[in-house]
Amino acid sequence: MRGILRHPFIALLNISSIALGVAVFLAIQIANHSAFQTFQAGVDLVVGKSHLEVRAADGRVDELLFPKVRASPGVRAATPVCEGFVTLPEHPGEYLRILGVDPFTNAEFQTASLVATGSQFSPARWLADPYTISIPESLAAQLGVVPGQKLLAEVDGRRVELPVAFVVSDPPGGTAARSVAMDIGWCQELFGNAGSLSSIQVILENPDSPAAAKAAIEGQLPAATKVAPPAGRSTQIGLMLRGFQLNITALSMVSILVGMFLIYNTTSASVVRRRREIGTLRALGASRSYVARIFLLEALAYGAVGVAMGIAGGILLSRGLLGAVSETISAHYVLMQIDRA
Repeated sequence: MRGILRHPFIALLNISSIALGVAVFLAIQIANHSAFQTFQAGVDLVVGKSHLEVRAADGRVDELLFPKVRASPGVRAATPVCEGFVTLPEHPGEYLRILGVDPFTNAEFQTASLVATGSQFSPARWLADPYTISIPESLAAQLGVVPGQKLLAEVDGRRVELPVAFVVSDPPGGTAARSVAMDIGWCQELFGNAGSLSSIQVILENPDSPAAAKAAIEGQLPAATKVAPPAGRSTQIGLMLRGFQLNITALSMVSILVGMFLIYNTTSASVVRRRREIGTLRALGASRSYVARIFLLEALAYGAVGVAMGIAGGILLSRGLLGAVSETISAHYVLMQIDRA
């Protein structure tokens, strides 16, 4: 302690270096975890409980294929899905993911209930009013909207109003993934996809043996349309995200490495600076291991205080990193906005 009090700047430098390294590493880990959870929640919200999905290379599946898929042997249920993104001019930097669902065939696929909270769900209004949306509670609170209001959205250079008819409970996992639901017919009209779907989700009668059902479905489809498990698509994007996450994790570990070398160099300098004290201890009968333990204990004290400060700092720093990580993933991999750590 006398050595620390005699050289407070060196002690502060050691503690700060460890704290910074731990904070950066922990913040990156939190941001990575939050990003992957948000991505997974978004995928789960689209595919629900489906075992297979039908998708086209150009992203447009002919809606006339839906009856054929639903009637294929081994298929228990099928539902069409329309997906698209809109920006919100009144909320700069914000966007919404529109999920067009068919309420008549979607019941078995839902991971979140369409039952409204605080307002009665009306199928007639859902189908009749143009571009009517239901929005999760947390997203409604973030955007400051209530049932009856309209959100101004921009899609393909034109502006449209999206009436907020229903506020629904948040999906499992606590993240809305910036997704709102709309009737599939209005969704197709909104994005100019009349006659085409983003995908067809399928639940099998026997999910443990999907090969026969998959072959039966593929026999009804054109060559450019493929059938695959939804997990395959999410796994491919997940692997890309893992590569990005590995890169920034490796970079964050450099800060810990710098802290380790700084403590090593400081401890080495402390050994040289305290040669007289070491000689006195050795003359009094202290062993080499005893002297080594003194210096290791000092380094451990630096590390313990630095780690404690780094954990607190990492949690705070992660909130600032979420925006940067979200922007990078959206620019290079998949459109995503991380709402919280």
